[in-house]
Amino acid sequence: LATAELAGAGKSRVAALRAQFDKPDPATAGAAGEGTAPSKAHKKAVIAGYKENLRLSGEAGPIRRPPEFWAELQSRCDTTGGGGLVAWESFLVTSMLPQCSVSAPDVARLKEEFIYYDKNRSGFLELAELKAVVSQVNGKPAENQEVVEKMRQYGDTRDGRNAMSCDQFLVMAYQWRNGTMPPRRPSVGS
Repeated sequence: LATAELAGAGKSRVAALRAQFDKPDPATAGAAGEGTAPSKAHKKAVIAGYKENLRLSGEAGPIRRPPEFWAELQSRCDTTGGGGLVAWESFLVTSMLPQCSVSAPDVARLKEEFIYYDKNRSGFLELAELKAVVSQVNGKPAENQEVVEKMRQYGDTRDGRNAMSCDQFLVMAYQWRNGTMPPRRPSVGS
């Protein structure tokens, strides 16, 4: 998806995709026919996530793609651990950015990066913390406008909040750098 289509990919889109991911799996239904909310979902669920993301982006009507597209989309999910199950982060990134391949080691490393830059341990990156990330990736001090634009595209800016969750950070990292970040250089943006 184009960056413009991800504008507002903040809290509400991530929450809608989380609800899609957490839908009870009929395969785990108990005697009463109730499923359980999974910590992992079958990789087939990413198709529903992708369709939900398109719906949230304003695409109306049935989503039609060739079977090869759906197979390729599912193959981009990391199913480490077997059984065709994917973790939330893989589901999220693949649903929003179908061109990206997601690996568990990359997600773990990006989560570590998020924790490193979340200096006040709020669970969110505020503008100053995001500026350090952008400076690191660019290899030079970030311009305020670029940081504000990244927050607008990927974070939660409602009511002047200007905060980015770890989930939003993962989507930004995959969209911006396809999941890569250069090694930290404390002298830049610190």
